[in-house]
Amino acid sequence: VRRITPLPFASADNRNYLHLGLGLRRVGDDAGQMRFSGRPESNVADKYLDTGNFTANYARQLSLEAIWSRGPIMLAAEHVDAWVDAPQNGDPHFHGTYLMAAWVLTGESRIYNRALGYASGIGPYGRAGAFELVTRYSWVDLDDGSIDGGNLGKWHFGANWWMTRQLKLGVGYGDADL
Repeated sequence: VRRITPLPFASADNRNYLHLGLGLRRVGDDAGQMRFSGRPESNVADKYLDTGNFTANYARQLSLEAIWSRGPIMLAAEHVDAWVDAPQNGDPHFHGTYLMAAWVLTGESRIYNRALGYASGIGPYGRAGAFELVTRYSWVDLDDGSIDGGNLGKWHFGANWWMTRQLKLGVGYGDADL
């Protein structure tokens, strides 16, 4: 696994920035088998997407990511491609993407952590906490070659109340199309 995260721009207080990322990964087989699956952005939901086990040797993955933050507004995106070495199944190519926008109504921002290469949670300014609106669209395609793992598109709309940087209460609505 290799991940490079350049930071082309960041203000002195790390509240305004542009983060870019490139990830490379090679995943080996498990006794000559691989399986790709996914849930609709929820750990308690059933797996909506599932290739089932199929004969494969390995998969190469490439991920591209970007985060732009300007004060209380943040835009983020990520795209992942997986090329599977599975000649018996047509060497499938799977991919997924998400786009996200967030706005903190109370003016706080996600401070960039330069040491870890990511945006932190919201640290509220006042005792009432911080209020954030979020929307996200994601798409995953696990159909290619002779593999039919499904396609999933999902919209999410949410509101978060950050009581502290570590404690958040969120309410959301999502619409998933399988």
